[in-house]
Amino acid sequence: MKNISDLSILGMEVTQAIQIFGAQNKYSLPDNSLELDINKDIVVRVFIGHDGLFPGQSPYAIALKGVNVKLGWHTFYGDLKPGMAIAFEQMAMKFDVPCTTKLTHLRNDAKGSANFLIKAEKLGAFQKEKILMLFAEVTGPLGFTESNLNNNTKFLQLGGKDPLGNPLPGGLDFHPEIKVCSVMVDYHPHSYKFVSGLPNFSTMGKAGMLMKKLFPMPINYFSSITWTHYGMNCIYCPGIIDLAGQKKMLELLMKFKSKMIPEPDYLIGWLPKGASGPSADHVGLSRKSDSVGYVVERNTQEENELALAHEVGHLKGSPLHTDTELGCPREIVEVGFDVEEGKPVLGTTEDFMSSNAHAGGWISPFTWSLLIGNPISCPGSSEGTADKLPDTTILSGTELPVALISGYITNKNSGFIDSLYVIPGKRIHSCSDQQGQYCMRFESKSGQLLSRFCFDLTVEGKGGNPAASNSFFLRLPLPEGAHAIKLLKGPRLLDQRTKLPHGPEIAFLSPNSDKLKEREINVAWKGYHPDGANLLYSLLYSPDDGTTWSPLLIDYPDEGIKIDSTRLTGKECRFRLHATDGFDTATVESTSFILPRIQSVEDLPIFKRFLGNSHTKELHDIWNASPRCRLNQILKSRLGVIFSLDTIEQAHELGYKKCPFCQESDKQKRKEIRKKKASKVEE
Repeated sequence: MKNISDLSILGMEVTQAIQIFGAQNKYSLPDNSLELDINKDIVVRVFIGHDGLFPGQSPYAIALKGVNVKLGWHTFYGDLKPGMAIAFEQMAMKFDVPCTTKLTHLRNDAKGSANFLIKAEKLGAFQKEKILMLFAEVTGPLGFTESNLNNNTKFLQLGGKDPLGNPLPGGLDFHPEIKVCSVMVDYHPHSYKFVSGLPNFSTMGKAGMLMKKLFPMPINYFSSITWTHYGMNCIYCPGIIDLAGQKKMLELLMKFKSKMIPEPDYLIGWLPKGASGPSADHVGLSRKSDSVGYVVERNTQEENELALAHEVGHLKGSPLHTDTELGCPREIVEVGFDVEEGKPVLGTTEDFMSSNAHAGGWISPFTWSLLIGNPISCPGSSEGTADKLPDTTILSGTELPVALISGYITNKNSGFIDSLYVIPGKRIHSCSDQQGQYCMRFESKSGQLLSRFCFDLTVEGKGGNPAASNSFFLRLPLPEGAHAIKLLKGPRLLDQRTKLPHGPEIAFLSPNSDKLKEREINVAWKGYHPDGANLLYSLLYSPDDGTTWSPLLIDYPDEGIKIDSTRLTGKECRFRLHATDGFDTATVESTSFILPRIQSVEDLPIFKRFLGNSHTKELHDIWNASPRCRLNQILKSRLGVIFSLDTIEQAHELGYKKCPFCQESDKQKRKEIRKKKASKVEE
């Protein structure tokens, strides 16, 4: 019997820091074959085997303790050349090696690997793909003698080519950051009295955590100003989110997104609990072609995180994941990596895009590959089952005005255009489907065809049952000289809008002062149309004197509204008003103004969670504030800087540190401060 034991490196696995995939035979994926992103943290798992001989130790020992593991890594562009000198970044740790030489045992053991975290900022965060080279080495503890030293090192290159010119899988790719904007919908429907009000801002602000973990590319999740959805006087606004209301809510969100400057990649509206009425199982809805969706607030934080990730997953291109439709198993055996604990989290769960997804859902390799844009084929599926989903929007290269057209089609073969706004500037336009049964036709005054856009739309509900109607929203370049816009089904005219002799005229009445004093802002305007046409209005708000804009009202029929200024942020602020007569759009802006100063913490809006003291650089948690924080004094002394949940990182970058009296994570520091104060009193 041998009396000298052997250590060996059995393999290395490289994944994004939070993402580990199981070693089960459910996916025919080679190790390290999934694309990584250079702007996200990665984890390297080094699997070390031990033959079970423990000289001088009990024969029943289960691990060799104190083994030295080193990892060197290096990134570069281009290909590896023979004789190239490489300067590796070095990392090291002590590791207790389990008593096994089987890689499958180690991969399915939370303590089966030495784990190294490489932060994205160390990788370089370049907007260009790079090659990653890794070198691992293992040596026994002091005085340890091995029978074989030839298996104590391992080299791994991801991406690029080897010295013989053969392409290598993996690598560090650059994937552009996805900008996901969320907006709280202040929901006041006219047809369902039970629901009225806001979702929980804290819930919405934190809901991006799972999405940031799961998605293969960086996520910029931020919030817009609250959109007040008035259904009381608005004939176009949905009430309860039933089947028809679901489509209409998406249409309104499309209008909201189209008016934002700059425009995010995706917009998610958050509705309060109960907005789906008796249909409590309705979590949300999204429409990939227009990059918008909504989520109905759920009961737990985990459910909200899952709902948001699921809807954005649809927008990014992943369909609902079912075994039968895609041929890929949706069950995942290893479900992630806990960065704080430094070890894999093992278990069995569902893909977060699965129809059976629940809190704790994770991501399968198939969904990963869809989101990254390089879909894989799964065991048992034919080639092409997972074809990349085509993009449905293009960026116009012209400076033509953009027509925002909404309407609906009924199951009675009728259709209507219900609102139309024309806005300037280069925008993302919808793509025409030449096989579509419905067309939007732009004609000159003489009836000459200027341009045509076709699309397809089904009028059906769940299970393929007929629905009363389905809505549409289009963003089309408005050709010069357009006099009529016609909606057709085949050759049959369904509806049209014709340019009137005159356009709408509007003027702001208030605010008319550069400094506002009252908390409630009376926003009033006067609209007039020489031809007697009815007008619809959209009100936008800018917190930075016109650099960025977000809608407050959409398709609003009245000539004024009162707005709580505590829901707004900014220094030099403006309102912008669009008025449409169904064809022409008039635009006017208010004068710049300064918001009223907030005098009391009680006047802060619910989503303004943190208050910084610009003198002491302490950051206070308003929701958990102690009397010792003296928040009102900070506000009145003009030292207060307000931060919301999604700007907390900006606060830290500006040098603000957690207040020890109101932030839970600093309880120990708080105790130390109290001890110091107590000792001074005794002295």
